[in-house]
Amino acid sequence: MEKPKGGRGKRAPYETTHVRIPEPIKDRVERLKEMYVTGSLDHYEEILARDSQMAREYEKLLTTNEAKLNSGQNLLPSLQDAIVEAKKVLKSKKSTKLMIANLLTSLYNEQVTLEDLE
Repeated sequence: MEKPKGGRGKRAPYETTHVRIPEPIKDRVERLKEMYVTGSLDHYEEILARDSQMAREYEKLLTTNEAKLNSGQNLLPSLQDAIVEAKKVLKSKKSTKLMIANLLTSLYNEQVTLEDLE
């Protein structure tokens, strides 16, 4: 079905109504309207199922990444530990680049060199 154009004597082949909707869901209602007009609303259940499956996959990815973080892999130290390390770096009389490299090395437990910061 093509989107009907308005004007005198040009009626849509379906009944219409006026409804006030909250602004945050306006885009969703507009998408549903477009799906109805283009005829793809017939496949709406399939689209919902596909979107739900994708959402479950993303949720699974997020929870497995969260589990990895909780197991201690690539986990940043606590704020107190970071402050202690920052105070150590600030007390040293070395250049700023070297101090930042030392701080990053201590926070991420990976060697950061001056060349990495250039």
